[in-house]
Amino acid sequence: MTRGAMFSAHSRIRVSLCWSPFRMEKSLASPTANRWVENNIRPYPQTKIGSLGVENQFLSNGRNDASKLVLAMNNIQQALESAGLDHIKVSTPLAFHLSVSYPPSAEKFADKHLSVVKGILDFVLRKNSVFMMNIYPFFSYRLDSVNIEINYALFNPNEPTINDSGREYRNLFDAQVDSVYAEMSRLGYANMPLMITEVGWASEVAE
Repeated sequence: MTRGAMFSAHSRIRVSLCWSPFRMEKSLASPTANRWVENNIRPYPQTKIGSLGVENQFLSNGRNDASKLVLAMNNIQQALESAGLDHIKVSTPLAFHLSVSYPPSAEKFADKHLSVVKGILDFVLRKNSVFMMNIYPFFSYRLDSVNIEINYALFNPNEPTINDSGREYRNLFDAQVDSVYAEMSRLGYANMPLMITEVGWASEVAE
């Protein structure tokens, strides 16, 4: 566990942990998850842990074992339940990579990941967890700076840039968040809670 997570025991801050079994462990079997919980969560009962992400942007790394991601989520969930820690919500942070993202109501997840994303959504629904997404307006702006105004991307005051069926958007972040909600609704998960796990703007970019 990180030092910051241990410090949160003396504050009201709730933390989110990340478990990376594909990079740090040789096995995805249940004993691996049980051991990780015993070594990294049980020793810190005062730390306010609200959620646990399995890997980070795993589907964006070109892995050919993405179908095992939900298996790992199930294993760590079972380990938490066995340890009496089922209040910790398990999910996996995904990158904001969409095959269609404009307008927000037309958003679609990339077809190549759709079956795994549906498996994640099913898990989240079944376990009353949250759908995690990393959203960086910077990357969208960098890819299309001709059509995306800098003030719109930076939350600066401006006139509504997008009118999507009567919904007006004054910043790119809100539009991106709503696009995720729109796709979840289209797939049948209309009331799924969404957690933004990463957001930011680059101070320096390597070309």
